Amino acid sequence: MSWLDNLKELNEVNLADLDLENVGSWPAAARGLLIVLLFIALLAGGYYAFLRRGIFLHHRVMSLWRFFTPRTRRRPPRGR
Repeated sequence: MSWLDNLKELNEVNLADLDLENVGSWPAAARGLLIVLLFIALLAGGYYAFLRRGIFLHHRVMSLWRFFTPRTRRRPPRGR
């Protein structure tokens, strides 16, 4: 069966008949759609949990580091 046949099979399926306890009996296109949606949800959760929070913490740590680091090299005043 091609994907086109699987998509045509989805048109014939009633969404109320799909049971979450028996996903194996779903049409292949519906199972594929479920897998893609779960993958997108995991990517979004991973982005929020690790990358976004990590980037925020990195900027916060760097600003604190700049605040508490002594300035050893200062530019001489201009015009003198």
